[in-house]
Amino acid sequence: MWKLRDVGNWFEKEIEKISYQGHRGAVTNINAAECNDISTLDWVEGSELVEIEDTQPPNEVENIFATEVLQESLTLNWTASQSSDVKEYNIYLEENLIGTTTNTTFQVEALTAGTEYTFTIKVVDQAGNESAGVSFNVSTASVQYYLQMSGVDSFFKAPSSIPVHNIIVLQGLISIKDNGDTFYSGPGGYSIMSGAKRNIEKIEVNGTQIPGNLGNYVPIGEDFEVVHYLIDPKSGSFTLYGSNSSNSMPGNIYRIAVYHDDTLIAEYDTSEGNVLDQSGNGHDASINGSHNYIEID
Repeated sequence: MWKLRDVGNWFEKEIEKISYQGHRGAVTNINAAECNDISTLDWVEGSELVEIEDTQPPNEVENIFATEVLQESLTLNWTASQSSDVKEYNIYLEENLIGTTTNTTFQVEALTAGTEYTFTIKVVDQAGNESAGVSFNVSTASVQYYLQMSGVDSFFKAPSSIPVHNIIVLQGLISIKDNGDTFYSGPGGYSIMSGAKRNIEKIEVNGTQIPGNLGNYVPIGEDFEVVHYLIDPKSGSFTLYGSNSSNSMPGNIYRIAVYHDDTLIAEYDTSEGNVLDQSGNGHDASINGSHNYIEID
């Protein structure tokens, strides 16, 4: 859209198309043909001084995406506007202008980990017209942790509110094996590194059912997944990685999930830096004794 203004009489009229005859030439055949690449030029129409002003916003950018998404920074990327008179791009975070660039990339810093942000990129042309903008949502990377058990007096304890369950999944690592260490202790039975199994129908280590005691098959110093299948479904609290100061195990806990057949009862993902129940069922657990949440670089 072009705006034709009679400077002497301040008469304004918006037009879509014009033709012209050189700089400061006569304006002829208004609306007859498209006039390209004109911005705020003085013209003479007969004896009147007129001004032509570009009021058409430029075309939007396309294909916005983010790269190098870290906990506190990311880089926005986009395909350039197809308008021929692009001057620059304005970058907005929510409603706030945070930067301007002539490139098709823009690095954003000082963000918060694990947070969703809305960015809007607006195109500015040589006449100063700004496009409505295209918005893009992106979340920064979350801070991730793992739970490190001291092996001195520490153990994981599920709450007494845990309803009937028959499957317990643990993803973790054991750094040192001691045959007397308690690996799992629950209602009506227990499983230790080497010795008796009670109320345990079977145990799988990394997807393979073990024929004997857990202590002979769980890898030491390597990440693993152990699945306990109970003979009789039980309810109530249970412990992992030891139940008292004389029977606790050093190592890491990454994730614990509790099921009744195929129904998820409770889930604890320690990469969040806690053992809150992420299943939405409200069965928050606790860690007793000395332990640390180690941030993953």
